[in-house]
Amino acid sequence: MRTVTLPSSKSIALRTLLLASVARGVSEIRGVTLCDDVKALLSNFEALGVPYSVEPDRICVEGRRWQPAEHLYCGESGFLARTLPFLSAIQGHSGYIEGSGSLLHRQLNDLSTLFAAAGGSCSSSNGCLPMAYTPLLPQRVIEIDKLDSSQSLSGLLMALPLANTQIPIKFSEISSSGYIDATLGVICKFSGIVERFEALRTSSLASPISYLRLLPTGYLPWNSTVEADWSAAAQVIATLQIGETLCLHGLNPDSSQPDRSILQVIEKAGWLTQWDDSALYLNAQQPLRSFSFDATDTPDLFPALAALATQAVGQSAITGVHRLRNKESDRAAALQMMLSSYGLQCRLKGDTLYIDGDLPHAQKTIPTFHDHRIAMAAAAIGLRCPTPPSLDDTACVAKSYPDFFACLPTRE
Repeated sequence: MRTVTLPSSKSIALRTLLLASVARGVSEIRGVTLCDDVKALLSNFEALGVPYSVEPDRICVEGRRWQPAEHLYCGESGFLARTLPFLSAIQGHSGYIEGSGSLLHRQLNDLSTLFAAAGGSCSSSNGCLPMAYTPLLPQRVIEIDKLDSSQSLSGLLMALPLANTQIPIKFSEISSSGYIDATLGVICKFSGIVERFEALRTSSLASPISYLRLLPTGYLPWNSTVEADWSAAAQVIATLQIGETLCLHGLNPDSSQPDRSILQVIEKAGWLTQWDDSALYLNAQQPLRSFSFDATDTPDLFPALAALATQAVGQSAITGVHRLRNKESDRAAALQMMLSSYGLQCRLKGDTLYIDGDLPHAQKTIPTFHDHRIAMAAAAIGLRCPTPPSLDDTACVAKSYPDFFACLPTRE
C-alpha cells in the first residue's frame, strides 16, 4: 500500500495568511506547505511591514495596518494578483501589482472591473500585469453583473471588513461559488461571522441575484491548522494504478473545498473509498469506468480528471473547458497537446473535452507548458507508459506541491 501525506490547501493557506496579516494581533497558522505561492505572499509581508516568523511547525504573523508599498510582487499567483491590491487599496494605499512568468500574460480584466465598482481603479495598457491601483473609496452598493473568476471577488470580500462603513454587494452570476464560500468561511474564523457578517441573499450564491454585507469591524487573530489540499489529493489519485491501494493522510472528510468532488467521480467510476479519521483509502482493484463530469466550478480538477480519463474504459467527457483558457497556461490547448504527445485521442466539442481511455506511449519529450497542474497530470499518465517518459519541466510543481514527484509509485 502506498501512503502519501498531502500538502496543505494552498487556497486556504493563502486566505488565512492574508487575513492574519491585517488582524489585530498575532495568529499562529500550522501545517502550511511552503510552496512558491506562499513564499511569494510572505515576501510581500516584509515590504508591507508585517512581522512574521517561519518555524518548523507553524507560521506566526503579527497583523497590523499595512505600510505603503509601491510594488507588490505576486510571482505566478493569480490569486495574489487579484487579492493583494484590494487589501492594500482599502487601507488607502496606491501602488503597482507585479508578477512573473505566465502571470504576465493572463488577462485580469475582472480585477479592473471590480475595482471600478468599488470606487477605485486598477488598470494597465493591455489588461495584464503590471497594473497600477488606487485607493478604494466605496460609497454605495457594489453591483457586479458577471465575473469569470471568483478570486477578485474574494479579494474584495476580504477587504470590506477593513472599510470605514458597511457596503452591500449585489451580484447576479459568479463562477466557482464554492471558492467564495471558502473565503467567507475564513473571514468568519477571523472576525466572528455570526456577529459581524449578515447575509442578505435571497437564496444560494448560485442564484440569479445574491446580496452580501460585511460589517466594517476589522479582524481578530485566529490560531489554526490548515487542512490538506483536495486539489493535490486529486493529482495523487490520478497516479493510482490498477491493483494498487492508496492511503491519503490529512484530508478533512467534511471539507468545503470544491475539489473534494473528485470523490464523486472515482466512486461512480468504480473505485472503492473508505475513511478512517483523516485518512482516505482508495482501492483500484478494477479499471475505471468512463465518466462524465462538469468541472465548470472546479477547473483545477480538470487536468487530474483528464489523466484519470486516459485509463478509464471507453470515452469520458469533461465539461467546463472555457474555464481553462486563462490559467498558468491555456490549459485547454495544453491538455490536448500533452495527451497527443502520449498518442492518446481526445476531441473538443463546444465546452466539453472527450477523452478515450488507452495505453499511452511517449515518443518524445512531453510538454508541460511550465504549468504545475499539467506537469502533474502528465506525470500521472506517464506511469502507465512501457518506458518512463521525459517531461520538459518538473520544477514547476513547486508552485503548489513541491514534493509531488516523491509521492509517485516506484516502477518495478
